[in-house]
Amino acid sequence: MPVDRIFKGALGLVVYYRKELAKALLFPVGAYLLINYLLITPANAGISMIGSLITMALQCLIAVTVHRIVLIGPQAVDIWGPKRWTARDSRFLLHMIGLVCLITVACMPFVLLIAVTPVIPILGAIFCYVMLTMRLSLVFPAIALEREFGFKEAWHLSGRYLKQMFFTVAIVPFVVMLPAIPLSLLVSFNLSLVSVVTTIWSMLATVVIVTALSVTYKGILDAEAGKATAAPSETGADDE
Repeated sequence: MPVDRIFKGALGLVVYYRKELAKALLFPVGAYLLINYLLITPANAGISMIGSLITMALQCLIAVTVHRIVLIGPQAVDIWGPKRWTARDSRFLLHMIGLVCLITVACMPFVLLIAVTPVIPILGAIFCYVMLTMRLSLVFPAIALEREFGFKEAWHLSGRYLKQMFFTVAIVPFVVMLPAIPLSLLVSFNLSLVSVVTTIWSMLATVVIVTALSVTYKGILDAEAGKATAAPSETGADDE
């Protein structure tokens, strides 16, 4: 699966399903933007923690909705988005938290070196984030489709498609988030407005990034299915 098809495919699907995505994501995205706006002003640690948990849950609903629309079709979700929290959403959220914990633990040895030089911790953290994300992210579209698929299976499957996974979790997010920089500069006279603009853009970027992961996931499954189909044929040819 050529990597350039991932980005083109993601953009094409976002445009193709733009109306369905807009309707289905109206509530979770709206709630996410509202909570982030309310948290712009300083708050105590307890409120910040609750706000972070709620926004993570909303990110979960957004990602699951996008994955299901892209991989199954608009009929896989309610027209106006999720109406209730499901076991699928809980499993998705737990794996999100699990990935964050794994990345945090992996970064700890590098953080301890920050007193020596800030360069090593930064590079180490980036390496850990990219490595673990590219090896484990396939679990998310699989869970969205309610398949029995965990971190172990994601690690095993992604190992055969490292180039595609790196492009999906590193290059695509970098490219789609770049416009946030000039947008922030345009409204730099107001810090609250900067936060609002960057949050809105990050939500748009998230839809593209999640769609790219769906495209990669489907491409990998198709490639694996092709290998499985070709294997018996080759065996039969050898027997002849």
